[in-house]
Amino acid sequence: MKFTNIVSCQKTLLVLCLICCFTLTATAANYYPSEIGNTWVFMSTDGGEQLTYTLQAPENTDVEGLIVLKIMNEVIGTDNTSTDIYGVTVENDGSLLLHYSVTDQGALGIAEATYVPPVTFFPADLPLGHTWQILTETTLELAGAVTTTSTIKVVAIEDVQTPAGVFENCVKLEINQKDVTAFAVLRKTSYQWLAPDVGPVKFLSAQDILFELQSYNLVEPRMEAPLMEVSIEQKPTKDAQQIKIDIQLNSGKDVAGYSGLVVFDATVLKYISATQGNYLQSGGIFIRPMLHEDDTYALSLDVGDVMQTGATVTFGEQKLSVSEFFFKIPEVPPEFARPGAEYWGISILGSAPLGADTHLPVATDGNGTLVTLTFEVFDPDTPAIIALPNLILSDSFDAPLPVTIREMVITNLVPLIDEDLSTDVNGDGEVNILDLVRVASYFGEPVSDENAAADVNGDGKINILDLVRITQDFGKSTTAAVDE
Repeated sequence: MKFTNIVSCQKTLLVLCLICCFTLTATAANYYPSEIGNTWVFMSTDGGEQLTYTLQAPENTDVEGLIVLKIMNEVIGTDNTSTDIYGVTVENDGSLLLHYSVTDQGALGIAEATYVPPVTFFPADLPLGHTWQILTETTLELAGAVTTTSTIKVVAIEDVQTPAGVFENCVKLEINQKDVTAFAVLRKTSYQWLAPDVGPVKFLSAQDILFELQSYNLVEPRMEAPLMEVSIEQKPTKDAQQIKIDIQLNSGKDVAGYSGLVVFDATVLKYISATQGNYLQSGGIFIRPMLHEDDTYALSLDVGDVMQTGATVTFGEQKLSVSEFFFKIPEVPPEFARPGAEYWGISILGSAPLGADTHLPVATDGNGTLVTLTFEVFDPDTPAIIALPNLILSDSFDAPLPVTIREMVITNLVPLIDEDLSTDVNGDGEVNILDLVRVASYFGEPVSDENAAADVNGDGKINILDLVRITQDFGKSTTAAVDE
């Protein structure tokens, strides 16, 4: 049993069914799991045909994220088979785009179509009553030019029973198809059902041939690594005339270096210094401008324990100038602009030390601070603005890594005073079990210069009261600690 019309109704309907399941609906149902290796097997209820659908990786393509949908049709008891190919991609919002198709139309020939730009096969949402159209133009050897318009409507949400199981809350689609050639206009109506998190489970062709899902195999979705995010965050300081800013990295993966640009309003703030954070291992490369005692700026380059400072420094065969790392910005985007402001830029570069075996910068995963910048407040009555318009992360091979700047601008900055945490006995910026251990190690001893920090409450004794005081502040911190 094989029907080969100008555009195969059965193939087209199930292709639409498969494509639909790539998308995510408003209720977060995935009607077509899109992992490569997924397989669905259908059988006509009269036992005449078997269809096998698989998602495969393309052999050759310039299209990023392309998935090949391969459809094999077998007529049971014969050697009659055919194969159709569809190249699709999934958009970020769940919409599916079709880039090309190659379909076997039997005696009518092979229909090839390329879509430039790619067309939307299915929108991201499939609410009840939603309607959309798909237009395809192709050429067949015997029929000539063919224009197919498919109008698809979500007509019901219902449960479906098949040999593969019972599937609840399936989307029922009504497909009205119109094929136009130089010889005739053909119209067909068919229906298909899609199950959440499974894909296509049943469809009824225009010839009243019912296909049901016999079996399916879904590959476990790959867990995407958390997207790396960078933000600028104000850090408490003990000096009421200073503002400290951390460039914070979250969900870092394989990060071995960074370069960034920080912009500030020089009529309110004066740049003082930049210090390497705790994310990268110490002993690598760190380049930043720095303020001298004579109130002039120089460029500072650290390579391991060796430090160069001057108007220019030598890095390999390059001569680097302070003017390349500290400069006035003549124009800023409107969201940064403020009357009377004068914006300056600070370029900073950091890299991890080389590994003993690989002789490549050592990459780090996790969360932590890349760099901390300190500014002096000129005008305490005017809130300051600091921005991070650009930051690039790199791996051990100096290849750029994808990153999102979550917080690009901090406005209305005023000094954030850091109250002393006497309970941070070991001075690591956190109040934790290590501080309890430190106090316990001096328990009952007379207070001296060596153990004075263990006398947390300052009563001249190291006893249970000091331990109680630490537990009250447990978990507090004054610095951002790396979390790998």
